[in-house]
This record gives sequence, C-alpha cells and structure tokens, in this order.
Amino acid sequence: MKFGQDLAEHRVPEWQSQYLDYKKGKKKLKKLSKKPSILKSSLTQGRNNASEHRDQGTWAESPSSDAQKPVYSSALHTEDPGIERLQSFKLPSPALLPSDRKSSSPETLPRKVSDTTPLLSSDDPKLSTGSIKESPKLAGQISRHQSTVSRFIVNLKRVHSLNTSPATGTEMEGLARSAREDFIGWVNSEFDKVERFYREREDACLDRFLVLQDQVVQLNQQKQRSTHKLSRLRDLRKKRKGPDNNVVSTVSSVPIEGRHSSDTSTMHSYEESSDEEGAMTRAIHSNFWFVAYLTKRKFRIINKFDTPSLPKFEWLRENGSAEKQYYDEDREQIYDNRRDYRRRQSAQPAIPYYSARKTLKKAIYELYRSMELLKSYKVLNRTAFRKLIKKYDKATDDNILPIYMRKLDSSYFVTSDLLDNLMAKIETIFTDVFENGNRKVALTKLRSNEAEKQYYISTFSGSFLLGFAIPVFAYTIYLALHKMKIGELPEGRFLLQIWGGFFFCCLMGLLFSINCYVWSIYKVNYKFIFEFNPRDALDYRQFFAMSSVFFFLGCVLAWFSFENFWSNTFDGRNWPWIYLGVCALILVCPFDILFLNSRTWLLSSFFRLILSGLYPVEFRDFFLGDVLCSLTYSISNLSMFFCLYATHWQGCLDGSGTTKCGSSRSRLLGFLSTLPSIWRFLQCFRRYADTGEWFPHLANMAKYTGSILYYMSLSLYRIETVTKYRALLITFATINSVYSSMWDIFMDWSLLQFDSHNYLLRDHLIFENKWYYYTAMVTDVILRFQWIFYAFFKTQIQQSAVTSFFIALAEIIRRFIWIFFRMENEHATNVHLARASRELPLPYPIIVRKATAPSESTAAEAERVDEAAAESLRRNTVIGQISRMLNSAHIKDFQRRKTSKQWKDEDDSDDEDAQ
Repeated sequence: MKFGQDLAEHRVPEWQSQYLDYKKGKKKLKKLSKKPSILKSSLTQGRNNASEHRDQGTWAESPSSDAQKPVYSSALHTEDPGIERLQSFKLPSPALLPSDRKSSSPETLPRKVSDTTPLLSSDDPKLSTGSIKESPKLAGQISRHQSTVSRFIVNLKRVHSLNTSPATGTEMEGLARSAREDFIGWVNSEFDKVERFYREREDACLDRFLVLQDQVVQLNQQKQRSTHKLSRLRDLRKKRKGPDNNVVSTVSSVPIEGRHSSDTSTMHSYEESSDEEGAMTRAIHSNFWFVAYLTKRKFRIINKFDTPSLPKFEWLRENGSAEKQYYDEDREQIYDNRRDYRRRQSAQPAIPYYSARKTLKKAIYELYRSMELLKSYKVLNRTAFRKLIKKYDKATDDNILPIYMRKLDSSYFVTSDLLDNLMAKIETIFTDVFENGNRKVALTKLRSNEAEKQYYISTFSGSFLLGFAIPVFAYTIYLALHKMKIGELPEGRFLLQIWGGFFFCCLMGLLFSINCYVWSIYKVNYKFIFEFNPRDALDYRQFFAMSSVFFFLGCVLAWFSFENFWSNTFDGRNWPWIYLGVCALILVCPFDILFLNSRTWLLSSFFRLILSGLYPVEFRDFFLGDVLCSLTYSISNLSMFFCLYATHWQGCLDGSGTTKCGSSRSRLLGFLSTLPSIWRFLQCFRRYADTGEWFPHLANMAKYTGSILYYMSLSLYRIETVTKYRALLITFATINSVYSSMWDIFMDWSLLQFDSHNYLLRDHLIFENKWYYYTAMVTDVILRFQWIFYAFFKTQIQQSAVTSFFIALAEIIRRFIWIFFRMENEHATNVHLARASRELPLPYPIIVRKATAPSESTAAEAERVDEAAAESLRRNTVIGQISRMLNSAHIKDFQRRKTSKQWKDEDDSDDEDAQ
C-alpha cells in the first residue's frame, strides 16, 4: 500500500485538516519536477555559449557558485552548520553591480535582436534584461509561464547580464530556486500547523489528566470516609442494641467491598455527630440505597437505563444560565491565585461510591483513547514529512533530507515525551484504583486493539441468510397474491399488511448497514457521533448480519403463514405472533450472545424515546425518533394486528371485509401514526427547556406539529371520505411537505448556502461527487410529496393496501437518503471543531486553578480580535447572517455528555483568616 493511502486510512477523521496535506504536496512536486528539465537544458546550453564567448573575447561571467546549493529554509534556529549553510534564500550574485549599471548606457553594449529573442525585441524595458538564445519552442514555453515570471520580476531586476548567454541561465536558475523556495515555504507552513495543533491537543490532555487525577483523589477520600462511617455505625449499634441483635449481625455481615459503596449522602454527612438516632437513620437509608444499587448492578440490562429527570429551566431563574454545548465558546475564565494551604470549601454531589467509580473509569478510558489518537497523529505526520522531503530530493536532485530530518527530530511535537509520561501515569492509576494492582489486565482494557478485526463469520452468515431469504421473500409474495386472486386466502390482504410492517423494520436495518458501509469508506466516524463504546461497537458487517437474521426469520415464517403447511393442527394466521415473540426474546435475551451490549443500548434508547421529555436529548434520541417517523406504517399496523387477534379475525375470513380493525374504522391507527411525531415534539420542547433558545427548537416543534396535523387529517379522511376532510388533508399535507423539505435541506443537511465555495452546497463536503448532493435535494423534495397518491386514489383510500405500502416504501427510501447527509453534516461539524474524543461528566466538582492572570497585552489582543470579529459581523449582509444561523441549527438538535464545571469561591472571612 502506498503511503498516501495508508495515511488516509489511519489518520483521525476529525483531524484530517490538521495533518500534513500529503496529497497536495505530491501535486506541488509534480509541477516542480517539470521545471528542472527545462532549466537544466537552458543552463547547459548557456554555459556552452559562455565558453564560446570567452574564446572569442566576449565579456561573460561564470554562473554563481550559489546555484549548486540546495534550497532550504529553516523555521527554527539551530546551531547545525549544515542547516545554517542552507538557510539562505538569496539569489545568485548579479553579473553587473548597480554602480556599473549607472556608468554604462545601453548604447555602449551591443544587443543582438532576432526572431529567436522575443524578449529583446520588446519595447518594454522590464523585459529587455537579457538575451535568450533558444528555440521557438522554448520561447513558447516561457511565454506560457509569464505569470510565474511576473511574480518574480523584482528578483529578475537583479540580474543585469546583458548581451551574453549566461544571463539566460541565471534568470531561469532564479525561477527554479524561487519555485523550490515556494515549495519549502509551504512545507514549513504545514510544519507550523502540525506543531501548533499538537501543542494544543497535548495541553488539553494535560488539563484533563489533572482534573481526573483530582477526581481519583476525591474518590479515594470518599472510600476512606465510607469505611470510617460504617465502622463507627457498627460500634454504635453494638453499644445500643447489644451483640445478639439481628440488626447488628446484618450490618456485620456486609462485605468489606460493599461497605465502601454505601455512601450516598454528601460530604457534610460524614462529620462527627452526637445524635446517635440520626446516625442510625442515615445508616438505614444508606443500607437501603446500597441494596438497591447492588440489585441494579447485578442485572446488566437494568444498568443501561438512566433515571428520568424533569427539565430545570435554569435559564428562567435569576442569574441562571443555559447549558453549554460543545459548539459554544467558553469565554468565561476564572483565574484562581489562592495558595495551596488555604482552606477549601467543598460540596460534593450525592453519588454512590460505585457510581462515581464507574463514571471515572469511563472518563479515563476516553482520555487514554484521545492520547492514543494524538500519539498516532505524531507518528503519521513525522513519516509524512520524511516521505515528502525524500520525494522532493528525488524530483530536484537536492539532498536536504538529512538536514530537514534533524530539524524535524528536534521539533517539539517529535521530542516531547509529556504524552508518554501521562499515559504511563494513567496506566499506574488505573492499575492501582480499578484493577487491584493487576497491570496486565489494566493495560489490556486501556489499550485499543491495534490489529484490524476480521468479521468473516458475520460477513458469511449475513450474506448466506440474505441470499437464502431473497428468493423465499419473492416466492412468498407470489404465493400470497396467487391465493388471494383465486379466493383461497380471503384474509390475505390483512396478512400482507402485517408482514409488510415487519418487512419495513427489517429493510430499515439492512439499509442502515449500507449507510454504515458508506460511512466507513468515506471515514465518517459514526461510532463517535452515536457515542458508541469503541471497544464493543458493531461494525457495518455485524449490523448487516443482525438485520439479515431478522429478515431471514421473517421470510421463512411468512412463507409458513401463507403456505399453511399444518392447517389441521396450527393455523397459518398465528405465525406473525411467533415471529413477534421470537424477535422480542432475541432483543431482551440477558445472555451474552448476539451482541448483548448493542441490544441493551437499543432497548435503552427505545425506553428513552418512549419517555421523551423526561431525558436530555442526545444524538441517539432524536435520530431514533426521526427514523421512527418514517416507520409509521409499521407502528400504526400494531393496532390492526392486536385488533384482528382480539376479534379472532371476525369479518375477514368470509371475504366480506366488515372487520372493525381496518383503517376506515380505527381511530387508534391514526393516533399511532402520530406517535413518533409526538415524541419528537416532546424532545424539541425538552431542548428548549434546557437551552432557552427559541430557534431552532420552537421552529422544530412547529414542524412536528404540522406532521401531527397531517396524520390526523389523513386518519379522518380514511374514516370518512368527504370533501372537507380531503381539503383538510391537502392543506396540512402541503404545509408539512414544504416545511419538512426546507428543514431537511437548510437545517439537517446545511445545504443551499449562497456564499459557499461549492455552488448551492456548503464549504466542507465529505462526499467527493457534488451531484450526490444535488440529486439528494431533488429526490427529498419529490418523496416528501408522496401523500398526493392518497388524494388521487380517493375511491380506494379506505383499504388500499397497495397504495399505503408503496407510499411507506418511498418514505423508507427517503429516510435512507436523509441519513447519509445528516450524519455527514454532523461529521463535517466535528471536523471543523477537531473533535475526536468525548469529555464525559465527572462525579465531583471541578476546581480549575491558574497560576497567574493573563497579561494586559494578551487581554488587549483578545479584545482587538473580538472587536474585529464584531465589526466583521456588522458588515455582513442579512442574508449571510440568516444563512449561518440556518446552517448551524443542526448542531443544536441534541446535547453532548460534557462535564459541567463548577467554580467555587471562598468567602471574604476565609480570606481574612488566611492572611
């Protein structure tokens, strides 16, 4: 594999703009390698002509010895004599000194003008600086490079070799050196970019490490306080109730490990107290929550479910502030110059010991992972610089690789060992605190598996099951339609709708695996966006295998249902029940098979979605809600499914179609159609309650209000096909389609930016072909208006299973396209912000200390930057401001799990006491 491909394969996707642009460097080298061939030929011919003129007694000067030196500019000062020798960018010494030019006039020096010297025949004095005795082909090549000559006209003025051939060599040699200078200058600018970014990320890792180190200290202190508290309470119980009491024996039987976790009160509750009754009450309360926590910890599935919470409306309170997101700039800086020995007031949150321990463990995982990424960044960039300079030497016959490598190896991002020291300290802390001194196990858990995983079993099983299921699926459809046509299966229309709902769920899973496959090709880090655990996150081949299992199972059981093999003992209409039960058992299976962690993640996500409004909205919450908005066909069919089995298929088996479970008589079906939109409406309200920003959250609520009204009007029109309901349907459906289409393109995809470098798109694109975006925009608008078939087929609207099926299929395809660009847009935001790791919330408050306040010059400079930014904002047009507001709306749809910094100030009385 070539290094360029290897670099693209292993670089951090969110940091791709911060790496050395190896591809651009190779393009520059290709342009640079075309010039020496011309220059060498001109220089050779110029030297030959110069020797002829010397033999004839004509004045000429040999080329400067500086021409033999390679071009190199060092960005750093060094004492290496080899580097100092190559730091000069000066052109060769002029053939004529300026004093000689003043003393001599153009008439004193003969000038030959011919057809082969077009520059000398020009009346422009700027071009009459020398003679070029070359062929017309060379003259044409020079004329095509006039832009290059004009850029270096100042340098060419220094060359005054008139009427002699060596002037040509000197001039062209200057152009070659300038081209090489430009390339080396670009390499140095890339070097500065890498150096600056590495310092920033290393400082961030250091700050995060110091915070986590303090958190671990507080964790150990809480553990010691818990041990002391339980020991004291045990003595109190023995003293008060006697050694034979059952309560005492119960407390004494608590294991040592469990005693450490029973602390659920704040730090102030650990103070000494003379009230023994209060101590006993706290002990009972502590033991109760300890047992509850151990119960939750025992069952892994329950442990995945978070506790609901109501919105706090912090922004409505006095001096309240909304939550800070990862896209917000934290301008608040508090500089704490307090001495280390001064008293500190602290108020710890009420969190059990094991909960705090688990939270810190995850935070250390993330920090170590970010350090691994930064270490990979260092290695790849050093290799890229070495490869590029080596190619430069090969293209230009220079030999600057040893010198440049000495500069590179003496740079900060190569020589710094801070990252290695921090990783070693984290390994020690993790071994001592979380793995009981077992370093081997600790390193296995911390370090990511560098070997690429193979998914042979998943690929084979998924492909085999899908290949077997497709012909069964096709035959099942044919069998069902054939039996319905000959009248052998009167309930076939309803069975098809039931199995169609299951089919769309499986189809969405298969299409999502295709989404993941495309994202993996284009390096869209969907695992990071979904906040998957990188150690057990599923690959797209595993998604494909799971979806194939459900699809294969559904196709086989549907075949059994329509074929009705065991009609005497088991009715074919009961197979949907079996399929639903088997799928439910697979999802809730507590055994560690079939990707247990992923299944529990999915179940917890569904649980959070059902209780929308009671959970802060994360990416998985709103994403799953939008996907379910496209599965309204499957969700609404649940009412018909349960109704048919509750009424024992009454009115279906005789072919009369008088069942009360169809869409023409079921209001529950209309309500279930609106349910995903209601969930998204509640999520938008929760976002507004947490942030206090009316845009885009209230505007998004209005969009889902339109969706709810559309499905309500559709249900009314199905129940009673009259003109007023048809007009109501067309009105609400049009408003919903137009509003939703604009939201998809402007908000979710951030396209149609009028000031973008890419016409009607956005500046940063992940997919290379721009026609993907144009086609997706047109397709999304067309598929948003699929409801018009309901208006056209008004005579069949009540039981048109075919119409409903294909409209639902069109919506699935539209959502499949939407997912591509919504995730791509989120990844583009992460690339812009260079976000490649998470900052998980921490259990204890964070105290950030600064040694000194910023200097006045730094503050003044920051103030000038803010004023310039404000002035630039005032100069922007209204359209530009609206465009930026729309294009940044998508990053506010959800919140990241981020640490909330709590700043604690000491009272003035403490300050006086400390002095």
